[in-house]
Amino acid sequence: MNSKTGGLTPAVRTRSELLQQVTAWKQAGERVGFVPTMGALHGGHLSLIEKAKEKATRIVASIFVNPTQFAPGEDFDTYPRDEEADLAKLASVGCDLAYLPTVGEMYPEGSVTNVRVEEMSDLLDGIYRPHFFYGVTTVVARLFLHVQPDVAVFGEKDYQQLQIIRRMVRDLGFPIEIIGASTARDADGLAQSSRNLYLKPEERRNAGAMQQLFTGPRSGSSPANRPPPPWRKPARFWPGQGSGRSTMSPWSIRTRFRTCQTHPCPPAQSPGCSAPPGWGARA
Repeated sequence: MNSKTGGLTPAVRTRSELLQQVTAWKQAGERVGFVPTMGALHGGHLSLIEKAKEKATRIVASIFVNPTQFAPGEDFDTYPRDEEADLAKLASVGCDLAYLPTVGEMYPEGSVTNVRVEEMSDLLDGIYRPHFFYGVTTVVARLFLHVQPDVAVFGEKDYQQLQIIRRMVRDLGFPIEIIGASTARDADGLAQSSRNLYLKPEERRNAGAMQQLFTGPRSGSSPANRPPPPWRKPARFWPGQGSGRSTMSPWSIRTRFRTCQTHPCPPAQSPGCSAPPGWGARA
């Protein structure tokens, strides 16, 4: 285990080293909190550490860019990585241990077992990235087995992910308390994200403007009655309709999805729901 020198949080890279430390803490009566990350840490991640400290006496953060949640052509190879900077940031908020496993440690050769939360993983983000939650639940389940925390903290920024993790923990009986932490935002309201580093200055300004459009002063009309943002065309059809791929914008998903609180709709269709019959049902 790396020692806490030069202002860096100690780090371990194997499950056996991690288990040795966590076991010692638990034998001493400590409560272990866990925050899983993919690195490129920012204020949002650090706020999760602070939240975990409210619920536990020892904090472990993992840094692992998980290959199973990236599809071919996505940014796995270019995802921001800066291990030393991340360890320094973890030390600044009092994180006790960083777990930095290799791909081989997380997915031993010959591994064929995966975890999938049915139905919930097929809505919203799952429509456009059907591989994503499959990879997330698989790696989080494995991390839970490695870290064996008493409590784990996830950001509400990824709200669908948070709910899927909660359902997985309930269904599989993990003895772990799942805590949702509020979204950390920049001054203009944009949610902090590692991928914000990809944005050019103009793109970053537009992203902040989009957040203001969603949450700015109301003009008296409901969100569902306002026009879509000028940089996006209105949706022409719902996912599953027609012969092409959905052109539904995030604006349309946000406003139309909340017209029905019970998606996926039952065959009788929920009263007042604007979605076509069967929307959300698995093929």
